Amino acid sequence: MCSVAILFIADNMNHLLGEYIAGGVKIMALISFVPIVALNMFTEMRVVSAFAMISSIFFLFGAIVIMQFTVRQPSHWAELPAVTNFTGVVMFVGMAMYAFEGQTMILPVENKLETPGDFLHNFGVLPTTMCLCTLFMIAIGFYGYTAFGASTQPTITMNVPKEG
Repeated sequence: MCSVAILFIADNMNHLLGEYIAGGVKIMALISFVPIVALNMFTEMRVVSAFAMISSIFFLFGAIVIMQFTVRQPSHWAELPAVTNFTGVVMFVGMAMYAFEGQTMILPVENKLETPGDFLHNFGVLPTTMCLCTLFMIAIGFYGYTAFGASTQPTITMNVPKEG
């Protein structure tokens, strides 16, 4: 797990628990760092896959909450610029590269398949996950930006209110 993920977790913890735990993002990063290091020490795939499944369930729940919240917001479509500046394009490329960086983690899966040729097949593991991730990122970005416009936070979860 990279440092960006720890900062993402720390920012969200600070957003949710900041009024209860003093110290800000630095303390939240330290609190999240300990269990993350412990989880990264597991080498057996059965243990790692159990934590990955739990993580995927939380991710899916969070994505559903964010999507329903952004879709229910009034649209700022008319106020949004049609194009952006060069800095915005560079920022997009950086975010897209980071979003797809995790796809390399599934490459060892090819070695474990009964028929490794299915990995790159038209509807194989890699093309399917790339398409699904692309559609998901486009949907979150589109609805998030049309809902919040220029006030969209760097992490979309910061736009979701703490109270129900």
